[in-house]
Amino acid sequence: MINRETTKSKIPQTGIEDIDKQYQKIQAIIIDLDHGINSNCIQQNIPKIFYGLMHLHSHYFVQEQITLAKYKYKDLCELKTYHKEFLDDVLLYREKVAKEPNSFCTEMKIFLIEWSKKYFLKNLKAIEFLKSKGVK
Repeated sequence: MINRETTKSKIPQTGIEDIDKQYQKIQAIIIDLDHGINSNCIQQNIPKIFYGLMHLHSHYFVQEQITLAKYKYKDLCELKTYHKEFLDDVLLYREKVAKEPNSFCTEMKIFLIEWSKKYFLKNLKAIEFLKSKGVK
């Protein structure tokens, strides 16, 4: 089980408000997923979780792309590809979870935890780029 306070303290702080909000959103979704799994009420949490993941992609990732494009970030295409792959994976999990929610929700939680770690590391270059441009 994921402890809300422990998870909250592990959220990376970049100093860039929009990116920090992304990480907070990802962690909140993981916590909701974990709560649903551990309290055996995952069926009720599934719509909220997938809505949150779609909102993460359609709002936060797009906002990040817009900001990076504004400053002419040279690796923007690579980041867009990573965002698209995330969306593809989420849609695949949505299909799996619709068929067998209990078995695939734990797998999806692990995917989201690992993805968020990789995403932060992959995003470090973009974060440093934005900081060099004075973005907060």
